[in-house]
Amino acid sequence: AIGFIGAVFMTIMLFLPIPPDPIFAVVWLICFLIAWDQLQTVCELSLNGLTVDIFRDADQRAKYGSYATIWGAIFTVVRVISIPITLGLYGGVSEPTAYFFMAIVMCIFLSIVLIPHLISAREPQEMIELRTKLDREGKSSSDSFIKALRKSLTDKNWMSFIIAYLAYSVYLACI
Repeated sequence: AIGFIGAVFMTIMLFLPIPPDPIFAVVWLICFLIAWDQLQTVCELSLNGLTVDIFRDADQRAKYGSYATIWGAIFTVVRVISIPITLGLYGGVSEPTAYFFMAIVMCIFLSIVLIPHLISAREPQEMIELRTKLDREGKSSSDSFIKALRKSLTDKNWMSFIIAYLAYSVYLACI
């Protein structure tokens, strides 16, 4: 939740009308883009990392992935349509405050839509207890980063997922 709330706040700050000084604008954008990216990464890692613990078998994960992809595509289309409409309502593309109000409207909508997701994306108590038990018994994974990376790169299913996700991301970026 911290990453999501911070990313929403940083998005609004990115679109805040600022003085026209180019040096100030560049520094402003760089600072808030870095902060936004860090908070967005925290949000994505925490939510996507829990997927493995919440959905234990392949059928559940496939169903979750299908729903997530469908909803992601629907909301991409909603964004593509609603952003120009919102800009038009607040003065058009030549009005700097229109972008600020567009960011506020989009962030409010996103916050409302993601409330159920944030509430449901919690690690189950049984998984917390299992991890605590494995830690006490010394059975938790303590592979080095290089060893874990090598293991993941040789996993065919994981590499298939990465390639499919890359294609999906490029597709959404093209939209």
